[in-house]
Amino acid sequence: MPTSTTSAHWPGAALVLVLYLGAAGVSAALGSAAGPAQSASIWLAAAVLFAAFMRCPRSPALLLGGWLAATIWGVLGHQLGWGASIVFGLIEVLAAWLGAILAAPRSLPALSLQACMRLVAGAVLTSVIGASLAALFWFWQDAQSNWSLEWRTWAFSTLIGLLLVVPVAVAYRGFRAQRSGGMTRPQFYAGLAAFVLFLALAWTVFSPSVQKLGTAAATLAYIPMPFLLAASMLWGARGGSVAMLLGGLLIIARSALGGGPFAVEDAFTGEAVVEAQAFVVVWAVLLLFGRGLEDSRRRALQTASEWRLRYERTLAASGVMSVEFDPTDGSATWSPGAEKILGGHMESLQNMADWLSHVDAADHPMAQAAWESACDGHPVARYSYEVQLSESRYAAEVSLAPIFGPDGAVESVAALVRVLNTAQG
Repeated sequence: MPTSTTSAHWPGAALVLVLYLGAAGVSAALGSAAGPAQSASIWLAAAVLFAAFMRCPRSPALLLGGWLAATIWGVLGHQLGWGASIVFGLIEVLAAWLGAILAAPRSLPALSLQACMRLVAGAVLTSVIGASLAALFWFWQDAQSNWSLEWRTWAFSTLIGLLLVVPVAVAYRGFRAQRSGGMTRPQFYAGLAAFVLFLALAWTVFSPSVQKLGTAAATLAYIPMPFLLAASMLWGARGGSVAMLLGGLLIIARSALGGGPFAVEDAFTGEAVVEAQAFVVVWAVLLLFGRGLEDSRRRALQTASEWRLRYERTLAASGVMSVEFDPTDGSATWSPGAEKILGGHMESLQNMADWLSHVDAADHPMAQAAWESACDGHPVARYSYEVQLSESRYAAEVSLAPIFGPDGAVESVAALVRVLNTAQG
């Protein structure tokens, strides 16, 4: 009997079957990568399996559903017999499963730079393994088939499909509609304007009319891409991945139909589509890594903010303030919350001279000597003295530590000031 966990995956397996066949139909409608080749110009169906296996790599139900879907497509899409279709399905599932195992995020955040690198590596592995097995499979089916052509078209069409579709699946994993917390309206409209400009330019550049410019037309391919990059960065991971998917489909579909700057002169059959595929792959990887870097930056800022909050709370709870003094002019930069500890006297403590002017006369020589020692590069261990601020008298413990710059000179002096008790003067 199947376990409850396995039973829970059967609806997912059915969904994989439907999505695979739908994606395969869309891929077939976009045209072949090269005249006699069996592969489409872009193979989206493999990405359905890849994304499913990334989520549940050890689910027999998903493996069976994916294999059944690929087998059915072998019969419907390639007019293969059931025996050959079964082998075709095994190739699809095996290649996607191995790549997904490598790309599975495990403990990594889904959109981190490391996860993006694993995703690209997994996509390349799936493409290479699938292309190698598929080329042998098509040669087995027809000894007259061109092994290198089948390998190239399968590898490129699978790779671009994975790099366009899987980031969308990863970005929308666990997505729930919310009334707040998304992008701002100006940000959305700015991204929309950039994307509309991209579509208009891409539709124009990747049309048959540009081919009259000859080999110089290839340089026009880069004109729309900065607008796609802008839309992707403005819309974030979810909107950006969808923008890249739609943009990549448009470029490859127009190229497969004989339009665009890459179709000016083919050195071999299907060269224009291969060039368009490589072009889109480069931009897909660029945007993927760009989003990974942005996510890493956002997480680093969030972590730094969280630790800063913890640090400030700890200092405030223990009555400790931190301050940095410039050793040249003595200007002070106090930590947030210092005014709460000192009772709102911060305006009168803008530099070390202000601080020393409030030190009790009996302790002033000691405090002055400690400051001069720290400016000379010698740390000063904790020492105590009294400070008078308006009506309040503070007993404080102070520690000074020099901070050295790259040239070895004292760049600033850090101080920890702990208020031990207060008394009214």
